[in-house]
Amino acid sequence: MSGEIESGLGFKNWLLDETLALAGSYKGGVFMRLVAASYKLAPVSDPAARPAFEELARKMDRQNAFLRHDYRFIPSSGDHYNSLKQLRRSIDAQRQAGKRRADMYVYAEPPGPEGDASQQGHPVFSNDQNVLIRGVHDAIAHLGGNHPFSARGEYGAYNRHLKTLCNVQDARAGKCLAAAALFTEIVGQTSYFYVYGQFAPQKAAFLNDFDYYNIGLLSPSSRLNRFFEVQNKDLVCRPIFDPEAFAREFTALSRELARQVGGPKVRLAAIPTPS
Repeated sequence: MSGEIESGLGFKNWLLDETLALAGSYKGGVFMRLVAASYKLAPVSDPAARPAFEELARKMDRQNAFLRHDYRFIPSSGDHYNSLKQLRRSIDAQRQAGKRRADMYVYAEPPGPEGDASQQGHPVFSNDQNVLIRGVHDAIAHLGGNHPFSARGEYGAYNRHLKTLCNVQDARAGKCLAAAALFTEIVGQTSYFYVYGQFAPQKAAFLNDFDYYNIGLLSPSSRLNRFFEVQNKDLVCRPIFDPEAFAREFTALSRELARQVGGPKVRLAAIPTPS
């Protein structure tokens, strides 16, 4: 990215605090399982969440105003790039060929580029908005942050992008409206993909049990803290974890966790369920 874009988007302090809260890949871990199950149980569209998603769209549109001179986001019916390296090679090759505005292909949810334009796959975003948001995220968070297309890479990309959308103090205090929507869009959908082995249905809802700023931690106000804790930079069940008590307090969540089997090559961390 050019210095002009970085300056315009306020990236000066990006790298001061980009560390994730937990160690390891996150893939199949307790945190990912809880997020995936919560996403699956969330309503498709929560009216209370709509303002947050609209605010996210506005912020992304402003970021696109700086990026559009360097990138053209093209909707694709499938994942066009197998890795961050492949995406970077494509952009670099276009730059070397003298193309100032590089083409970047972005996975488009149904209806996609060939579908009925009167429909939309997201409860709040139009299909064009959805493509723009994903393209902006890939450019700023993956290319700009060198975060690969992996479980930890997606979480890291979220962490980086968050700090360009929200004032850091507001994000820490839970006062940035767009953070809640971005968490659902990136962390929620990524977790669903790895745990269930398929792309997540798009939703506009809050996942309130999680800390939007410290990725890997529960929200301080979440009742899940009674059952889970961080040990050695890993979210785990508390030593006194009682599956029966957990199922009584979180009936739907307990049942959903019991149904999880993991996506391809994903081994799920143990969360005891009632016998």
